[in-house]
Amino acid sequence: MLSGINHGGNLGVDRYISGTVAAAREAAILGKPSVAFSHYLRRGIPIHWQTVAQWARTVFTGILDHPVEPMTYWNVNFPHLENQSDCPLIRDCPPDNLPLDVCFENVGPGQFYYSGSYPERPRSPWSDTHHCFDGHITRTCLTL
Repeated sequence: MLSGINHGGNLGVDRYISGTVAAAREAAILGKPSVAFSHYLRRGIPIHWQTVAQWARTVFTGILDHPVEPMTYWNVNFPHLENQSDCPLIRDCPPDNLPLDVCFENVGPGQFYYSGSYPERPRSPWSDTHHCFDGHITRTCLTL
């Protein structure tokens, strides 16, 4: 089962609140192989969805060559690069466990607004956040 390509990254602990990753997780619960695809976004740089779709094909072909164990699934994040002519390196890496720092503001009864600087989030060395922010495609095998 393929989920995405999501408009926005699902790096690190984002996997716990992402609908894109949740769909892949649900498929894994049902015993189906699954992959969640997300595209980290940077302001001011156009999105070339056809190029990213080609990258997804390359990543997916590699995943088919390395099937996962039952009760596992893949979370893939694409970097947002100014020059998207060549496919970035694909890094198998662990998920980052450092959260995005966010501020919550009560803007009305039962309504909250949250803000945070995604590109300035903390990142652990060699994690999915680290590699994606450095311009690599990240491929993370997650376990239920």
